[in-house]
Amino acid sequence: MADQAADVLNTACAIDLMRVESEAGRFLGHVFDLRCRWQPGDRQSPVDEIIFGRLGLLERIGLDERKPDSVRWSVVKALRDGVIVVADEAAPKRRQR
Repeated sequence: MADQAADVLNTACAIDLMRVESEAGRFLGHVFDLRCRWQPGDRQSPVDEIIFGRLGLLERIGLDERKPDSVRWSVVKALRDGVIVVADEAAPKRRQR
């Protein structure tokens, strides 16, 4: 799935702010950052990880340094209608308030 998704989304900008859900349909947040392993000389750097949720937003704008919610790109099961669907077992557990 990850390779197919990379073919569909040819720019990182297309992923920004997409909704993230588990396979069961649980809302996890919106994408606020992407992580990849870039090497000098690489023409392309595949996405390794997506960062999402409230802490992802706070990290993005520089207001928080706690570890935001994230999942490896390899657990992405589907991309459909502006939603990234991730494997249930990879979805972060709900945080206690």
